[in-house]
Amino acid sequence: MSSIHVCQAGSCRRAGSEAVLVEIEELASAIDDQCDVRRSGCLGLCSRAPAAVIVEESGEEIVHTRIQSLEESANVVTSATGRKSPLEDPAIQARLAGVRAMRLREHAIKTFRWNGALKAVGDEIVSKRSKDGRKARVGHLVSQAKELIKKAAMMVRPLTRCLRLLKLILSGTWNELQRFRSTAPSFTSNRMTASE
Repeated sequence: MSSIHVCQAGSCRRAGSEAVLVEIEELASAIDDQCDVRRSGCLGLCSRAPAAVIVEESGEEIVHTRIQSLEESANVVTSATGRKSPLEDPAIQARLAGVRAMRLREHAIKTFRWNGALKAVGDEIVSKRSKDGRKARVGHLVSQAKELIKKAAMMVRPLTRCLRLLKLILSGTWNELQRFRSTAPSFTSNRMTASE
């Protein structure tokens, strides 16, 4: 019995290995219940992420890298089981639709990569609209895009204020610093004196 180990470490995770894991699990279970799919630590293939390794019964290892599509995930399963993956099965397609986009979007949000997250939401809206036309239900995606914009704005404003404070401190402009302190007391100590 072969086992498939899908890397879930740093570079692979950023490249969407969570989605790869879900895809491989779904495809493997549809073909062969004996195929063991596992999460893995770093496989040492960071520059070619996301990566997976198939460990054959004989101990031989087959490496798959840059698994960036459902078809490539299917190739991993085919290599491990010796049987063609059922990509044409509508039930499997329905379960896997959007998994990769969702995982990449979630990771972008967790790591504060607002442009990547917004791009992923926009891509998903375009994809749904191109498939289903104007009838596509994208309200939840539009709401998510609005929330992302709000979160990004909340992170940028304090950062901008912190950078301005830092610039004032470094420039030694005492009057400006005092004026800034009176408008944003949470950024400076109340014990600051002219001698500091």
